[in-house]
Amino acid sequence: MFLVTNSKNISADEDQGYILNNLDSFKVVPTSKKREIEKFSRWFHQDWALVFNNFTEGADLYLVNVSTEEKKELKKELKEFVKRNANLSPKSMMIAWIQLGAEGWDKNFPLWSTLNDFSDEL
Repeated sequence: MFLVTNSKNISADEDQGYILNNLDSFKVVPTSKKREIEKFSRWFHQDWALVFNNFTEGADLYLVNVSTEEKKELKKELKEFVKRNANLSPKSMMIAWIQLGAEGWDKNFPLWSTLNDFSDEL
């Protein structure tokens, strides 16, 4: 995975012509590859409730574009996460989830048991 950067800040009202005319000022910087659980947790961004109605719908939508190998890895990583955090309070579990990159959660679904059940179904 790569990130293209530039030392000049481009304002929203500048057109893409600037980029095309100044490609020599950009460079490609390698970034770390995200784990499957991080990609999944980031799916629950701040506006997740505008995109899907609940965790189940969001998870189903996420899995549409996930390969079989990625699903296997996600299952493994979720199982490890749930096991590692089994004794946490609901608040601490939420903190651990947010540290993976999530910005929200469906309050109608208990986090630990929902992730545990979801990983069983993968």
